[in-house]
Amino acid sequence: MIIELPGGDSTHARIYNGPTLFVNGQDLTPVTGEFRDVIGDGKPDMIVHIQDQRLVYINDGTQIRPLQHGEQVKM
Repeated sequence: MIIELPGGDSTHARIYNGPTLFVNGQDLTPVTGEFRDVIGDGKPDMIVHIQDQRLVYINDGTQIRPLQHGEQVKM
């Protein structure tokens, strides 16, 4: 799960489903994130790194959502 605390306020927490890790020992796999504008709209998008995978979540101005089929990103 990815938990967003807008302005650090836990009363407005948003919870997003992240990827499910299936392989034995995956609970020990480091998961990191970074924020960068990858679609060129001036808003910081979220990139989640799990080993050699990158999962992109788009900031639409009100919430973060998974990248949709056909959307182009600039990594």
